[in-house]
Amino acid sequence: MIRTTSPAAGNANTALSVSRSRRASCASMPSWVARRPSEALIASSLNLPAGTLTGDGMYGPGRVHTLSAEPRVFAQNDRMRRDWAALPESAMMQIEERVGRSHVIPASDGDHAEIAATVAGADARVFVKAAVSEFGVRSLRYELLVGRGVDTPYSPAVVWDFEADGWLVVGFEHVDGVRADLSSASAHLDLLDLVLQELAKTRVPRDAPLFSPSARFGFEHPAMHGDTLVHTDLNPANVIVTPAGVRVVDWAMATKAAPWVELAQLVAWLIGSGHTPQQAENWLARHPAWDAAGPETLDHFASSNAAKWSAKARQSNAPWMRDLATWTGQWSAYRRGQSVTSAAGETELDG
Repeated sequence: MIRTTSPAAGNANTALSVSRSRRASCASMPSWVARRPSEALIASSLNLPAGTLTGDGMYGPGRVHTLSAEPRVFAQNDRMRRDWAALPESAMMQIEERVGRSHVIPASDGDHAEIAATVAGADARVFVKAAVSEFGVRSLRYELLVGRGVDTPYSPAVVWDFEADGWLVVGFEHVDGVRADLSSASAHLDLLDLVLQELAKTRVPRDAPLFSPSARFGFEHPAMHGDTLVHTDLNPANVIVTPAGVRVVDWAMATKAAPWVELAQLVAWLIGSGHTPQQAENWLARHPAWDAAGPETLDHFASSNAAKWSAKARQSNAPWMRDLATWTGQWSAYRRGQSVTSAAGETELDG
């Protein structure tokens, strides 16, 4: 039998812990994980006392986060989430065979996946995504391809997948942590900076069928093309800070592009976290790819992205869509030399 627990109850009872098996597995991880930030930095990011990240235990405070749904920006409807009970019995039986007698904690973030929940059993704890609609299955199958075909050590591993009565069901490695705080004074920015450095060096295999920039964004520029793995949705809910390091979830829209595209796509999320457009650009300018893009290319991306989200927001009442329209619009206005006001209430004019 699989029991369902509300997200609030699940979060209250989920602990941030580093198990012996998890620590042991780090020894076999790729080299970039071995270069992960010091325990002191991670402890600071989690608001934990220094030195508390050795040994098993329970840590707090902080909002416990389980993997969210796929990037919201590509949901066909404002909300696609379905109740766990929508899964057919054949699928529930196969999940129980894999994790044992279980209880389910529905994901509290994201609207795109039809089913998205933590499944905790006697034998395992996994994050399950499932889809039955044509669009949902196509998106989840793509994320499955990325998870298995591209070397992303910071992404959750695919544990298993199966199909039952028209549903595609995928079990991902479960990640416990806190969603990143991307505000200007947050220590989490240092962790995000390391992720960006590693992504900029991650090349996509030539035969990997990832999205092109135009397919992902709906607009393009010759400078957007490249051979780098670009996540394209590093919003705070997809960057998870754990006691073992930072992880990046939801790779359903991974794209093959130039490395600066990741940085440009991040501007809106920094503005939404309280940065002014100038502060966001100054922070991103530490990465060589930012200057390599050039002002005219960034102008084109900013204006095209703002126009896209403005059009989408006019056709939807979804608050997150209106937010993205506001934030992308602020960046575009800043690059055109217009006065803008940040989410933190600061006004600036492009100098």
